[in-house]
Amino acid sequence: MNTVATPLAGIFHMKFRRFLAFDALGAIFWAGTYLGLGYIFSGQIEFIALKSQQLGGGLMVLLVASLAFILATNSWPARDSSANENCPHQPGRVEGKTGRR
Repeated sequence: MNTVATPLAGIFHMKFRRFLAFDALGAIFWAGTYLGLGYIFSGQIEFIALKSQQLGGGLMVLLVASLAFILATNSWPARDSSANENCPHQPGRVEGKTGRR
């Protein structure tokens, strides 16, 4: 949002002090939100750190394997749809008419 806010403030001729005030309020809100969430969930973060330390290298292997699986499935090339070009049962295709003259 901050990347878009600066050019928009210039386009709409917002006064510098007004922009600076809103920008400072946004930064305080952003930092305060994450600071508050960290304070509220600090016990859970310590619990997760303790459990991951107990699991040791097995957890790391599981995380790396999961990441590798996600990357492999997302980067696998999609099937070539031209292989089905001569299939008569394609949606929207009328049998007997190829559309060629």
